[in-house]
Amino acid sequence: MTALTERLVDRRLGFGADEPYVRERDLRVPLSDGVVLLADLYRAPGPLRPRPTVLMRTPYGRDGLGSIIGSLLARRGFQVLVQSTRGTFGSGGQFRPFLHESSDGLDTLAWARGQDWCDGRVSMVGPSYVGHTQWAVAPYADPGLCSMNADITASEFTSTFYPGGAPGLLNLATWVNQIGRQERIGAVTGFLATPVFSRRKRRAVTSQPLQAADVALTGAPVVF
Repeated sequence: MTALTERLVDRRLGFGADEPYVRERDLRVPLSDGVVLLADLYRAPGPLRPRPTVLMRTPYGRDGLGSIIGSLLARRGFQVLVQSTRGTFGSGGQFRPFLHESSDGLDTLAWARGQDWCDGRVSMVGPSYVGHTQWAVAPYADPGLCSMNADITASEFTSTFYPGGAPGLLNLATWVNQIGRQERIGAVTGFLATPVFSRRKRRAVTSQPLQAADVALTGAPVVF
């Protein structure tokens, strides 16, 4: 995140003076099943000392929104651990939405609390699927989270993809396109709704076989 972007964000939010920070990239977080996830740590420069930690677990990459939240909170004196969920942006394993977030999140929480730079107090933050990663951890964390900031999200997503009990193909196709293309063309670009994409999406979900819709949308299989 550039200094100019940081100043614009601060101005928009009405923040004044801030603290300097450093970003440590690609910390390796081992999980109990042997998979290793990657995370970036935003913290104050200089020697490490125990501080409260904010955890953000995201399938959308550690740049973009991850770097905005990471740098914003780090400049307010927090430590922020931004982690790529299983199977995304360098993290090991295979991305299976909603399946691993509870166990992976609890493993990550235990790992963070075991680090010298964490004082044991952990909060979580983030919108949409990143909000789900908070719900997946919060009821089971021991000791519990200090707080959650789950925006534009839900504690269950079944009704999002199966409205009324039937598969919502257009909703699913939009997300498949984002996940399937984001590491090749950028997370933001993969999410943008354009007239061209809307036409391609409708063709994909009305063609046979339906199982090939992911390739029609993204140009490659999307495993989940």
